Amino acid sequence: MKEDDLNKNLRELSDALDRLSVSQQELNDVMLNSAAKDQQYSEETKRRESLLEESQQNYNRELAAHAAAVQSLNDLQQQHKVLKEEFNQFKVITLKLLFCIYNSYLKKKLM
Repeated sequence: MKEDDLNKNLRELSDALDRLSVSQQELNDVMLNSAAKDQQYSEETKRRESLLEESQQNYNRELAAHAAAVQSLNDLQQQHKVLKEEFNQFKVITLKLLFCIYNSYLKKKLM
């Protein structure tokens, strides 16, 4: 009986060792898969960080270009205002000059 018990214990121990080996292999597979996923996620994170940095740089360039365009527009509007005022002054001067010429013409005609 002791020999049967010993054989039974040996079989149980052998079965437990087999299960442990299978569990160890499954754990190794999980660890390998986990390492591969970790590498994949790390690469994806770096790629996204790069895209984010590039997008931020593009945004900053576009913002600077927009600011420059707004400044140019403001400058042009100011120049337009000045030119419009000068043009109006020239119209007044021209009308005064025409009036003077017309008056001079009328005076000569009436004499």
